[in-house]
Amino acid sequence: MLDGLDPEGVERLRRSIAMLRPDQPASLKREEAMRILEELQRLQRSDRRHTELLSQLRAALDAGSTQCS
Repeated sequence: MLDGLDPEGVERLRRSIAMLRPDQPASLKREEAMRILEELQRLQRSDRRHTELLSQLRAALDAGSTQCS
């Protein structure tokens, strides 16, 4: 995972962006940045879930192969 983009790093970014004033002229639009971060967090949760499911599948396959021996 990229530096600072672990769940804690993303949360720090979210809090920093949330502190921007919505009407503040800036090169980074608060609402757009929040939307992007929310999508990133959703994808990270999904990725962790996929990793967990793959681990469970591997464990089940390993258990099944030892029972067949």
